[in-house]
Amino acid sequence: MARKLMGGESPQLATFLSNFAATLSADGKFAEAEACCQDALAIQRKRLSPDHPAVADTLNELGATLGRQNKYAEAEQAHREALAIRKKKLDEAHPLVVVSLGNLANSLYRQSKYAEAEPLCREILQRHGTSLHPDQDPAANLARLLSDWAWAEHGSNSGTPTQSGTKPGPAEWAREAESLLRDCLAIRLRDTNSTGWRAQDARSRLGGALVSVAVCEPALTPDLVQSKLTEAESLLLEASGRLQPSNKAPRWAKSDALERLVRLYEAWDSAAPNTAKSAQAEEWKKNLVAFRAEGEEILARQRSQSGEQPATNEPKK
Repeated sequence: MARKLMGGESPQLATFLSNFAATLSADGKFAEAEACCQDALAIQRKRLSPDHPAVADTLNELGATLGRQNKYAEAEQAHREALAIRKKKLDEAHPLVVVSLGNLANSLYRQSKYAEAEPLCREILQRHGTSLHPDQDPAANLARLLSDWAWAEHGSNSGTPTQSGTKPGPAEWAREAESLLRDCLAIRLRDTNSTGWRAQDARSRLGGALVSVAVCEPALTPDLVQSKLTEAESLLLEASGRLQPSNKAPRWAKSDALERLVRLYEAWDSAAPNTAKSAQAEEWKKNLVAFRAEGEEILARQRSQSGEQPATNEPKK
């Protein structure tokens, strides 16, 4: 009706397309949603000023849709553009600015650009505090980043404690992540939906942080390392066991939970060789590979149905 009544280049039609994209994305039809966003942007860039708020809204929706297809580099660009417009038009503390900060931080995190994402996560936490809103979880997101950053870097410099006056390193990141996530999980478990997927995601993140502490903290004795890994195992197995069959949990949460189990048993095998932990690591790695392959097949079918050519160089986490 909008196309018929308003014509194919109406800004109002672009708004309808952007809203329709959000509906498609919520229904898991990400390739169709991306196409709608691109159509909306083409109209808006032709008919509106480059820094119009509606352009930022569509860029934000496009970035979210790209991210759900693992196109994180493209999502990063869309979120950077949306953030620049919103910062120009709105107050720094405006909720939409904070949303764009969070979306950009997540795109950077998924590309393992931890040093770039960290200050954004801290800025969001400073503005929002430690409250755990269902859609904005700044403390848990910062902790997830710090935990993963510590894991990624622990092999290079975790053996030397940070000296006074120097920048924090893996051990400090891991300890901060554990502290933040213990608070986050406690709050989640007090919620009325304490068995929901968000509580399980917080439980999984805490398990991942404990693994990072175990491999990064040089002051831990072998017994304390084992204690951390044992607690992590309990958290990670329970979380993944509840996340995998959940119809409400997003695929990224399920994938992250599986990846943390792989890390756990790899770390355990290094700490205590010849204890069959390597076999468990391989088993969970197979589960993770199969889960990701299933996700790629779903996306490929969607792209085929929407007429999009399959990508061959999408960035991986």
